[in-house]
Amino acid sequence: MKLHWLKQYSDSKRLLLIFSGWSVDWHLFTGYTYPAKYDVAVVWDYADLSTGIFANMRYYDETIVIAWSFGVACFDRIYQKLPDELNINCAIAVNGTTHPVDDALGIPKDIFAATLSGLSEDSLSSFQRRICGGGVRFREFKTVLQEGADNIDSLKRQLETFQPSNEVVARQNGVIWDRAFISERDMIFPATNMVHAWNNSPTATTCIAGSHLPDFQHIISTCIRDKALIEQQFSASLNTYDENAEVQTKAARHLTDIWNIPSSTTEILEIGPGSGTLSREITRRIPEARLTWIDLTNIAPEGCEGRFIHGDAETEIRRLPNESFDAIISANSVQWFHSPLRFLQQAYRVLRKGGSIVLSTFGPGNLKELDSANGGISLPYLSCDDWRHIASAAGLEIERIESETMTIEFNSGRDMINHLKKTGVNALTHTSGHNRYAALKALMNSGNCRLTFTPLYLVLKK
Repeated sequence: MKLHWLKQYSDSKRLLLIFSGWSVDWHLFTGYTYPAKYDVAVVWDYADLSTGIFANMRYYDETIVIAWSFGVACFDRIYQKLPDELNINCAIAVNGTTHPVDDALGIPKDIFAATLSGLSEDSLSSFQRRICGGGVRFREFKTVLQEGADNIDSLKRQLETFQPSNEVVARQNGVIWDRAFISERDMIFPATNMVHAWNNSPTATTCIAGSHLPDFQHIISTCIRDKALIEQQFSASLNTYDENAEVQTKAARHLTDIWNIPSSTTEILEIGPGSGTLSREITRRIPEARLTWIDLTNIAPEGCEGRFIHGDAETEIRRLPNESFDAIISANSVQWFHSPLRFLQQAYRVLRKGGSIVLSTFGPGNLKELDSANGGISLPYLSCDDWRHIASAAGLEIERIESETMTIEFNSGRDMINHLKKTGVNALTHTSGHNRYAALKALMNSGNCRLTFTPLYLVLKK
């Protein structure tokens, strides 16, 4: 394998690691915009799957992986050999499977064999055209697809790595993929095969329009959280949050209504306490409770006592000791996580036997009115079924999962924009370009001034 750094910062603690597809090197990924303060590296050339290129990487608080095409199978095979210092926290598969050559789960064997035996400069160009879904898009990407391309002999050796005879039996405790994107018009991996491949896993799948070469900018912007922006916007809204976050406050209070709190519950970890709405409810109901908080904002909740940890809960929870809490609670925070699945796995570890995870979050369709203003970008919300799958994969018993839909009506678009500012709930992008300004202005001038919220509630038990 080969590796090329697109971005490196002297103080970065987060890494985006991209595994490219066969015949495509790092040049394809130079034209995209990445979240601030993420190192970005691209891996390609799978003739040799030794992991020496990762040996001297520095310690990262978290690494997000986006693997495309044959890069999915590559990452799946080398996952357990990667340095622990990378701290893989999220793995996203794009138009690929862990069975890359398979008549039902990947590329049909006869098509793969014909590609390998007939590989030439002309057939490679034809393959790249099919990657793009046709001539128009191929002309757009032709330069970056062909720039730095390996020679035909090298490309053949890379294909041979994935021959059916070299398939690795799936591991029982291997990498768990957080999300898989499947292009509906993929001319390399048939979409129906990819759907079959991911159906029997806890991986949430998203079908998208387009060809084998997807809109990577949309995937990057959708799946990778700018944690610095989230901290900034929620910190700015702390003083105005309680009086404006009507839905979020109701959700926090509803959590305590549906949780049958055992009398033995004393040590409680709260994720993302914010202004302290849920903390105060818990303290009122369990006066003897000892709270520990983890929050991105550097301000502890007011009105109750506890131990405060300033940081990202997805990384900080890994530092907590085994079986140290009776309950883990969270109101309206985990939708910002890169990997709810890995969070639940860590929560299971730090919970005592019989302990509960009680949380509210939001499901698909939340704040759908803002999609146009955010350039079509939305958080990758999980459905109730998705949560059932990942809770089971984390070893948790499901006591309760429910959802509802709430709508807030505003007198004007300006009131709606002010609501978003005062609650911080639209911390998706720094983008302030002409198109976003026009979309926000249209919202402000709209006579249809409402926001839709889709709260989900979960009570899980170890």
